[in-house]
Amino acid sequence: MPKEDAEIESGRLDGRVILQAPVYNTDGDEITGWSDVITVWAAVEPAGGTQLALANQDISQLPVVVTIRFRSDVDARWRVVDGSHTYEVQAVADVARRRATLALHCTEVV
Repeated sequence: MPKEDAEIESGRLDGRVILQAPVYNTDGDEITGWSDVITVWAAVEPAGGTQLALANQDISQLPVVVTIRFRSDVDARWRVVDGSHTYEVQAVADVARRRATLALHCTEVV
């Protein structure tokens, strides 16, 4: 589970991820693509798992928390690309409300 301190320990952000923002159609009501915003250092950690039944099929979900240095522009419409894995941001938390660290609570895009 991710550490909930506002300060990031040296070496904890040990991977590079791409933050992507949605690109909308001309009416602004439908996402038509994704735009790479920035590549940042991050820690990607599992946050427990759930199993759902959808259309009579069991589907496992592994939520993750992506920890990055604070940015004011990230919101829950964005997504995170970590190698071959793409995660939808479900919630953005300013850890300890100190504007030092963001915890992006995500689920994998299947």
